[in-house]
Amino acid sequence: AVPVAAYAVYQDGRLALDAFVGSPDGQRRIRVQGTGENAWELGAHLAQTAVSQGAMEILTHV
Repeated sequence: AVPVAAYAVYQDGRLALDAFVGSPDGQRRIRVQGTGENAWELGAHLAQTAVSQGAMEILTHV
């Protein structure tokens, strides 16, 4: 199992998103955070950031 988590809060017209991906052995951890008004753009941006930090490598080696 791969630890994956996301937490979002919507307040005053803005979305705050915090996401995490970890390797099964706990050696690699990637956490991305951001805020924005457009949920789609924020999610896409944070996904790209996580991928650039190695999230896809963690997810494909399961």
